[in-house]
Amino acid sequence: MGTPSACQARPLCTPGPLLRTCLAMSASAPPPPIPPGQRVYAVGDVHGCRERLAEMHAEIARHDQASAPAQVTVVHLGDLV
Repeated sequence: MGTPSACQARPLCTPGPLLRTCLAMSASAPPPPIPPGQRVYAVGDVHGCRERLAEMHAEIARHDQASAPAQVTVVHLGDLV
């Protein structure tokens, strides 16, 4: 077997599903809720691994298809080059 690519050699950040639901709280007040009929996915830095980014987009698509209809926003939080 050949040498793994940098993406294959580096483990995923989370041992569970690629998609996680996170709730961020500020010191003064919780963030405003996402309005009904909208869904937001946040994708962290994938460190240049195109395969990992493609996996995340596929997981988002699967989750969106399995969920109630909504206006979807995908936010990329990593470096963009």
